[in-house]
Amino acid sequence: MDAAALAATDALVLLDGAQGLGAVPVDVRELGCDFYAASGQKWMCGPNGLGYLYVRDELVTSLPAPWPSYGNVADPTRALDFGEAWTAALAFSFQLFLDFSAYTEMAIGSALIFGLILPENFRRPYLATNIRDFWGRWHISLSNFLRDYLYIPLGGNRHGALVYVCATIATMGLCGLWHGAGWTFVFWGLWHGVGLIVCRGWQQLKRPLPGVAGWALSMLFVLVGWVLFRAADFSTAGSILISLSGAGGISGTLQKLPLLVGAAFACALIPSAHEIMNKLTLPRPEFAFGAAALAVYCILEAGRGPPLNFIYFQF
Repeated sequence: MDAAALAATDALVLLDGAQGLGAVPVDVRELGCDFYAASGQKWMCGPNGLGYLYVRDELVTSLPAPWPSYGNVADPTRALDFGEAWTAALAFSFQLFLDFSAYTEMAIGSALIFGLILPENFRRPYLATNIRDFWGRWHISLSNFLRDYLYIPLGGNRHGALVYVCATIATMGLCGLWHGAGWTFVFWGLWHGVGLIVCRGWQQLKRPLPGVAGWALSMLFVLVGWVLFRAADFSTAGSILISLSGAGGISGTLQKLPLLVGAAFACALIPSAHEIMNKLTLPRPEFAFGAAALAVYCILEAGRGPPLNFIYFQF
């Protein structure tokens, strides 16, 4: 591995556990024809998650990324260049979603085998066109928990603008603290809290942005948030953000571009198991055979490399 590759090692060690996934016992007799859709879904969840996991593993093993120190591993005194910073930021953003959604999908499928229905936890969040939409798609179980047990009891949006702002900031600040006992986590939560407030204020003006512009602005906002989330401290976050902005110069290129593009397509195009279930009223053999083939392929391919732990298992 050359120095440029070493400058970008190991995209993965942070995030939060899948707490808040509540299992609901189900009487099959009460599900009627919906049970058949769920039966088809339980066989799709595993391969779906394995597909996410396979792309995640390819990112980890094939694409170096500078997340341990946000610096050049070969030369810690040198800041990342523009290309390295964007490679790292994009790789971590994709890997984070693929990692968490992979084991969520597999958990949903495993639970269905035992007659338990777990709620949907992701719905292609990187297709969101605004920050409120993002939080309606990302870690849905946590978002619902925060809404029901923090935001609404704190006053929500029914008691004036000041109460709404305070409730949103407090909720998202605690959301950041829930992810880790560090100020960078808290600031990540506050960053999203401010984003939610600004987004709601803009929507009240009834001047929506064009879809592509809204999506691009939202994803840039989320990506900056992931830098704060992943950084060990604020000086590290500041260094990588400066590199991302090009303030330190425009140099370097994106590494492993085909893999980044493939990961982006996986994040955007692979539907969640619940999306599949909503579209299928009965199991379809062609989907079952295709899912089984995908599962076998992913297991064989992912099993070739070193074992990799899920990021969220560290919290």
